[in-house]
Amino acid sequence: MMPPKPSIIHNPLKGLSYDSRYNLPNGDLYFRVEQTIFCVHSYFFTRESPYYRERMAGGDCARVHDGRSNVTAIPVHDTSVEDFHHFLWVFYNPEFAYSAPASVWQTILTLSSQSHWDFPKVHALALSHLENINLPLVDRITLYRDCSVSIEHLIPLYTELCLREEPIVLEEAVRLGWELSNLVYRVRERLLRGGGMGGAILDLSSAVEGVAQDQVQDLVKSMLDATQEQSSIMGLREPKSLARQDHTYDQVRSIFDPSPQPKSTIRTRQQQRQRHSKPTQVTIADLITKPGESSKSTTQAFNQAQKLVQTAIGSIKKKGKSVVNA
Repeated sequence: MMPPKPSIIHNPLKGLSYDSRYNLPNGDLYFRVEQTIFCVHSYFFTRESPYYRERMAGGDCARVHDGRSNVTAIPVHDTSVEDFHHFLWVFYNPEFAYSAPASVWQTILTLSSQSHWDFPKVHALALSHLENINLPLVDRITLYRDCSVSIEHLIPLYTELCLREEPIVLEEAVRLGWELSNLVYRVRERLLRGGGMGGAILDLSSAVEGVAQDQVQDLVKSMLDATQEQSSIMGLREPKSLARQDHTYDQVRSIFDPSPQPKSTIRTRQQQRQRHSKPTQVTIADLITKPGESSKSTTQAFNQAQKLVQTAIGSIKKKGKSVVNA
C-alpha cells in the first residue's frame, strides 16, 4: 500500500508584511493594502462610518474578508500604503492639532467621501482644513465635485469662476465638463450683456459694476437648477485625449483665447468707462432681458466651439480601443 501523499499547505500570508506603524498589539480589525497588513481598532471605523458599522455588526462568519484576523484582512483597492497612512493619521494623531499639506487633506477628503468609505466627520474635517489652504480655483472645484462635497460649497466656487476676469481655457473646460463650462459661459454672457454699453463687450470687472455678488450667485443657482447637473462628457475629462487632435485643439483654443484687441478699441472702451464712471444697479431681470451684440458674438463663438469639440469626440471614440490599450 502506497503511503499517502503529503497535503500542500497554502499560506495566505506569503509575500505579505506587517506595517511598521499601524500593527497595533490590541487591534481587532485587519486591512490589506497592496502587500501590507494593517492591524487597527475597529472602534474608529464603526463609530465614524455607516458602511463599516453595518459591515462589522454581528458575527458574519460566512464573509471571506471580515477583517477579524490577518488571514481574512479586508482588501483595500485603489489606495496606496502611504495614502492609508494619511487616513489613519486622523484617528492616531499624537498631537493636539492637525497640520498637513494640501495633498494629504486631498487624500483624506477623497477616501472619506460618500463614494468611497463614507466617514462624514472625517470628510468635514478635511474640508475645513482645505478651505484655509490656497488651491487653484478649478482644482478646488474638480476635487470637491469628485469627493461629493455638498452643493452649498460648490455654488460660491462656481460664482467665483463666473466673475473671474480671465475666461475658461480649453484645459479647464475639459476638466470641468461640458455642462458646467456651458453654465459659466452663459452667466458671463449675461453679465457682459447687462453691463455693456451700446452693445460693446467690456472687460468683466466693468460689466459687474453695481451687481451684487449674491445676485450673480442667484443667477448661477437658477441656471444650475435648470440644467439639473446633467452628466459630463467623461471621454474628455483628460486633456491629453484632446492633445492628440492638434488641429481641432488649436481651433477651439483660438475661440476660448481670442487675440488681444487693438489699442484703438481699448482706448474707446476706456473713454466709455470714464463717461459712465458712476456704477448703476443692475438686477437679475436686467441681466436676463437686455439684448446686445455681445451675447450674439459670445453665443456664436460657443456654438462654433461646441461643433469642433463634438468633432473631436467622434474622432476620439473611433480611436477609443487603441487609447485604452495604450
